[in-house]
Order: sequence, then structure tokens, then C-alpha cells
Amino acid sequence: MTLIAVAISVCASGHPSPATRADGGGEGSPSAVAVVVGRSPLGPAIPRGFLGLSFEAAALHDGIFTPRHGRLVALLTALGPGVLRFGGETVDEAAWAPAGSYPGARFVITPPDLARMFAFARRAGWRVILGLNLGHFDPRAAADEASRAAAVAGGALAAVEFGNEPDLYTSSFTGPLRPPSYTVDQYLREWRAYFRAVRSRVPGVSVIGPSIAGVTGGLDILSRLAGAERRELAFVTSHHYPLGAPVTDPASPAYPSVAHLLSSSLRAREAEELGGWARVAEDAGLSLRLTETNSVFGGGKRGVSDTLAGALWTVDYAFRVAQLGIIGINLHAILDHCGGYSPICAPTLAQARADRFRTQPNYSALLLLRRALQGRIIPVRVVPEGSAVAYATQDSRGILRVTMIASSPRPVRVHLRLLGRAEAQGRLLSLRGPSLGATTGVVFEDLSVEPDGGGSPGARVLVRVAGGGADLEIPGASAAVVVFPP
Repeated sequence: MTLIAVAISVCASGHPSPATRADGGGEGSPSAVAVVVGRSPLGPAIPRGFLGLSFEAAALHDGIFTPRHGRLVALLTALGPGVLRFGGETVDEAAWAPAGSYPGARFVITPPDLARMFAFARRAGWRVILGLNLGHFDPRAAADEASRAAAVAGGALAAVEFGNEPDLYTSSFTGPLRPPSYTVDQYLREWRAYFRAVRSRVPGVSVIGPSIAGVTGGLDILSRLAGAERRELAFVTSHHYPLGAPVTDPASPAYPSVAHLLSSSLRAREAEELGGWARVAEDAGLSLRLTETNSVFGGGKRGVSDTLAGALWTVDYAFRVAQLGIIGINLHAILDHCGGYSPICAPTLAQARADRFRTQPNYSALLLLRRALQGRIIPVRVVPEGSAVAYATQDSRGILRVTMIASSPRPVRVHLRLLGRAEAQGRLLSLRGPSLGATTGVVFEDLSVEPDGGGSPGARVLVRVAGGGADLEIPGASAAVVVFPP
């Protein structure tokens, strides 16, 4: 990408509004926009560990999470420090098995499983949210597992949560875990029984919840738990998937397609849903984390989730989540299956156990986010709306990072305007690929991940700001980050 000259009139007065975007046009001549980066008001701070991954609890027993897997450790280290979450539907089907087995259980979790996983997490520099089985009510077993986890975590245990998606307990995909008469009051009694049991064994452990799916009734669970247990909860949790692999009607707004994934209507729906959950948490004096999220529930959809379009959605989504004051996201991943939404995968369980992992486009999105999501959100205005979306952050050292996303195939000429900075020189980093539907060849040019997990710097592209502005062109179907030193 090279610097080019383009004449655009930019209004440099007032405070830019939060980033906005509408659908761009097709391939052809570039569109032109101004991206105006303000100085204040400062938005939410982005916590250390904002980025995370989510896995099924059953994966703990698969032999994947071991410190001997140097490739997987290196891939996570390049993204970290982050938060691993173990939960999903299988957490409510997995039996804690101190003896090494549990008759009749579909999945088991043993003390060596926890020791191996926490050794892995420490080597990667990540912390862990551990889900405990609430689907099969057994506070004593949950407390024993939490106690063992705390004993072997070596400081890597971030929090525990009880169960997975209680708003689906009466209609679980794997079979109802509670009768139709199950109420929020009953859930709260069960949650408190678990809390007392766990805290009696591990007094200082952080407890979070309720890990709702977000269906009808979920907001009531979130509101009631946050209001009643605000002094005991470290933060509250929910899950979010805008589209669904089981949805087969192309006319449905939840149908998984690239067009739907990048549409302005989906962005509006996401903002409404997530904003409502964030307000519930804020009203209780708590923060919200999305401990399970991704583009398409049901494992993702090949040709949508595993594409450059999916990676661009991830970048945009993460920034919008951060703007709402949500303290983190855990992208759900399945390490022994490729073709879905997982940033890291192996084609089979056998290859995963052999540490033969590769990356998918979402991994490049996370590499970009690790560089871009630092410090605090600052305001950005895109004029006119329609061809690109932009965000900016500034950290405590004064480093400014401006992220721009062009999610249509049409290139975008950008006049970048920095209010309060007359002269600056920044390094441009790029996320790009052959096309929106590309599943291979998607790269983040700042850090090329080698087969051993190491990294090498990409080619330097400089952006020079003179008189408060700079001109550049962003290829269609790409994202760019410009990093300006203080």
C-alpha cells in the first residue's frame, strides 16, 4: 500500500461521534472518505486480557491442552496475554472424576486434566475461567473441582462460573436439564448453594455468571442475579452469536451468509442486544464479559466464519463491544475441527493431539486486535458514512492507534485527520486477503506466524501526517491499523 494524494474537505471542529459504517458499493473505482480522529472525550478503557478464547469443557480430557504442545503454546503466546474459558454445553454433561472415571458419564474431568491444562496456561501466559457443572446439581463435586483447580493453577485461575446458558435449561439442544416449571428463583437458589460450597473450600476465588445464552428469559436471569449477588460477583457474563449454522432459511436475519454478516442491519441488531445486557450490568454496578461469542453458533459455517469476511467482522465486532464498556470477549473455538470459526485448528483430534495446528482467518483478526485494542477508546468520525468504519485508541504512553475497515470489495481513499496533532509519522499494519470469501491467504502484515509459532516483522509502510492530515488508500476487503508514537 502506498501513500497517495487526494483532495477532500474535512471539518476539523467539534467532537467526532462514535465510529459508524454503512454498506459500501461493489468493486470499481475507489470511494473517498475522511476519517477524523478526536482527542476527547475518552471512552472506555480496554482491560488487559480483553481478548480470549472459549472451549468446551470436554476438551480438557482430550489431551490437547498440555505444555508439551509447543506449537499451540506459541500461537497463544503471540495473541496474549488472554483468558481461556472452559465451558460450553459439555460443562453440564462433564462429571468431576477424582478417581479417574465416573460410571455413566458422557465426559469426565480428572485431576490430571486440570493440572495439565493449568501448566499449559501458565506456559502460554494466559489465565483461565473454569466452568463447573450446574446442569447436574452437585455443589459438593463443584466445590471439590474448584478446590483442586485452585491448588494446581499457580495463579492462573481467573474465576469460576456455574453451568452454561441456564436460560436454555428447559429446552437444551442436548435434552432438557430442568423441567418446564423451572424458574429464576429456583436457579438463584441453586447458584447460591454452589457459591456457598465453593467459597467454603476456596475462600478467595472470583465467581462470575450467569453465562446466559441471551434467549427469552435470559435477560431476567442476568438482571436478577446481578441485582441480588452484586457484592459476590466479580463481573457478569453472557454469550452472543448473531447468526446460526442451523438456520437454513436465506430470508431469516439469522441466516449465515457473508452478506448478512457484514450488513448494517446486523450491526444494528448486535448493538441493541449487547447494549441492553451492558446496561443491566452497569445498573448493578458490575461489568459484563462475553465469555462465549463468535459469528455463527453451531460451530460456525464453512465459507462464512472461516473467511476474510469473518475476520473483518471479528475486528469490527471487538471494537464495538469495547465501545460499550464490555470488558472482554472469548471467541468460541473447536481445536479438532477446521472450517468453522476457530482461529486455531487441526483437521482431526489425532492431529490436535500431535500439536499439528494451523491458523484460520480469525487468527489474523486477533493478531490485529492485539496491536490495536490498547488503552482507551477515543472518538472517530467517518465522513461520509458508507464505505469504511474506523476506530481509535490511545494508551497511557500517548501511542495513538487508528483502525480502519473496508468490508466491501471496493477500495477506499482515506483522508486521515488527527485533531491536535499537526505532524506525526506512523507505521501502517494491514489485514488482507484475496477476497472476502477467501479461506486461505489471509494475512496480518505486521506479524507473520512461522511454523514454529515464532514471528517476523512485516514490511514497513509509513504514514506521514502533515498539517494534521494524511492521505492513503485502503484496498477493498481489508483492515488497516496506523500506529502513531507519542
